[in-house]
Amino acid sequence: MANPDWACFPPDLLLLILKNLPSPSDFVSFHCVCKGWRSAARQSDGSSSLPLLLDQHVFHDTRHLHFYSPFSIESRSIRIPKVGTKWVAGLSQGYLIAFDKVDFSLSLFNPFTQHSISLPPMAIEPFKLSSFRPYLLQNKETVVISHLNQRVLKLGCCKVGGQDWSFVSCKVGANGGGNVYYQGIYYVNDSAEGPTMVIDPATSDVLFTISPPEERIPHLNSWKNSKGFDYLVESRMGLLRIFRPYDVFESFKNCNFDIHQLVNKDGSFRWVKVGSIGDSIVFLDKFNGICASTDGVGGMRGNCIYFTKYRLDGIYGWRGILCRYDIASGDTVALPHCLETRGSWFVPSLATIPY
Repeated sequence: MANPDWACFPPDLLLLILKNLPSPSDFVSFHCVCKGWRSAARQSDGSSSLPLLLDQHVFHDTRHLHFYSPFSIESRSIRIPKVGTKWVAGLSQGYLIAFDKVDFSLSLFNPFTQHSISLPPMAIEPFKLSSFRPYLLQNKETVVISHLNQRVLKLGCCKVGGQDWSFVSCKVGANGGGNVYYQGIYYVNDSAEGPTMVIDPATSDVLFTISPPEERIPHLNSWKNSKGFDYLVESRMGLLRIFRPYDVFESFKNCNFDIHQLVNKDGSFRWVKVGSIGDSIVFLDKFNGICASTDGVGGMRGNCIYFTKYRLDGIYGWRGILCRYDIASGDTVALPHCLETRGSWFVPSLATIPY
């Protein structure tokens, strides 16, 4: 029997294969077969429900991207076109965001389809990017970035295929807190322990503020005296505020999380502590958070948080580790992790953003 010609598979069959990929790392393998497979996949949403961990070395000029799946315990690498003066500044929704250090232009780039979209330039020089958090909205129409410098948080928004950015600036605490563009509104935590400002992107007005959570991790004296990582994460439960105390010498086994859900009762918004996120999984890196469901994903555990952190590892210095926190039991375990850095979460997609 002759070997099959993989490039001649019917498109309908390719879409069926794509929908039943068991692991997000299989998206990388699917990408590597041939151009015909990538082309056929663009006819569907072509998205994985679970993210991969992307090596942070991608944030420099590179010809390869290195991914790791903690679910299948597999690593993959794909080759990308030479980026020249560009470097990857952020990522989300299947696209990377590249920043040109010469003309300050921005572009979206899907490493699996090689599709690129130009964005309006932005006059922010690389050495001033003390905190640059770009992400693409789930509606795949709007790009939002946030830039923190000297306690001023600048939020920028533009439509994919648009000609310019609209900006909102607000003063925050020394290190700022989590921020997100949720249902057409900016939500900005003043700091890890502070209130949440709700800002209208069109007018830059603060519509109202939400008091910080009253309930907190038991061993903390107060939110104000604590330091840590603060996130706002969109989920099936609505908006979540997640806080992890930070201690440079802490063991991963002692990690803990505060999780609060934004609740609207008779027009009054407040953060309510929750002890479960159901069948969902939250993925946290240094800046951003992603929430995914385990529906239809066999063998996956819900109600947990995957997060990355650094630890001091003897003569090797600081090394990134990957951990899983079980919300129900409060237990944390270290997971296999083959990347050199702590990594950033990336949801692979073979779909093309229309504009």
